Amino acid sequence: MESKFKIFIIFAVIIAFFGSFVYGENIVDYSIDPDICRFSDHDSSSTLPFVRFSAGKTEVDSEVNKAGICFSNEEINVTSDMSDIQILFSTYDIKISSSVEHALTFSQKSFVSGNINGTSAMFAAAVDLNEKSVVNGNLLIFAGEVNIKGEVNGNVIVFADKVNIDENANIKGSVRSTSSSIDISENATISGLVYAKYDEEAIVPSNLKDFVKTIKEEGDYDYDSTKTIPILTIVLSSLIVAAIYVLLSAKTKLFVKASEKLKGATAKVIISGLVTIFAMPIIFILSLILWVLGLNVVVVPVIVILLALIILAAVLRVYVLGTIISEYMLKTSYAKYFDSNLKKFILAAIIYIILSLLEFIPVVGGYIGYLYVVIAVGLAVTFTVLYKTLKNKVEE
Repeated sequence: MESKFKIFIIFAVIIAFFGSFVYGENIVDYSIDPDICRFSDHDSSSTLPFVRFSAGKTEVDSEVNKAGICFSNEEINVTSDMSDIQILFSTYDIKISSSVEHALTFSQKSFVSGNINGTSAMFAAAVDLNEKSVVNGNLLIFAGEVNIKGEVNGNVIVFADKVNIDENANIKGSVRSTSSSIDISENATISGLVYAKYDEEAIVPSNLKDFVKTIKEEGDYDYDSTKTIPILTIVLSSLIVAAIYVLLSAKTKLFVKASEKLKGATAKVIISGLVTIFAMPIIFILSLILWVLGLNVVVVPVIVILLALIILAAVLRVYVLGTIISEYMLKTSYAKYFDSNLKKFILAAIIYIILSLLEFIPVVGGYIGYLYVVIAVGLAVTFTVLYKTLKNKVEE
């Protein structure tokens, strides 16, 4: 049975990374364009996120309905809607004039004249949100110069040299800015508070002075520690994941095996999680080098694995940790109290809810969330590494 499983895995890998280039319905969808890359030229129904490489300009001129990564040696011009999470790398500019759900962009300059419909982050020398731009979510910006002229229905966090908030800007949340200087127009609309940490000067209109906390001394930054806790979302998601956990537990020994393999490996979990997280930027850079050298068969699986780890860390961190805790509790003296699927369901849901609420503790909540990320990634890496060495022990 074991040899058949290995043969199946090998066959699946061959199909994924070689056969997918022959058939129309791909498992892995990536393309390399020596000149201009037009999304309308690519028609694929692949299952996994797409990867696009272009030595020239990239035109997103057809609708995109799945997550993906796009590398371009020139500008990326987004003129059609893109759903899900989109990671865009450009040597020059990125222009978004349509609707993007979640965007993670790296470029020289980023121009937004369309809609961004979820929490996004931008890394660039300059970021410009013009009068037509609408951001329906929180926005994180790392840039040399930032110009905000459009509407932001969320909070704006900015790390930049210069920050300009135009008279047409309409920000429904708060603004947190760490910069050399910040200039807020007299007619700008900001519903929340403005926290501005600056080196040189802050130009603040008189109608906002009562709402602005400006400081120049390190360590005197006034953060707003109050958070709105999405109780309903936490409870519902915890109940759904707990139900999935119980159903899978009844049909497979996956979680039992995972807890057995990870028993006594706490140090390995934390160390492997930290090493993996810190290594991610280096791996991205090495992937770009390998792409330039033409080793694309290596780059694609690496990018897919990194995407899986990012999703694991960002979305499933609470549930990965909570599931392992639940399994450990079912092996202690308390196991007699959880002798039915309903009781296991209640136990897992409570653990998920508690872990989620811990992230909202003022000051330390951020550190707790980061710890969850480290442990979740570490669990995945350690579980994979220990699979072969502890296989016989688990089967016993």
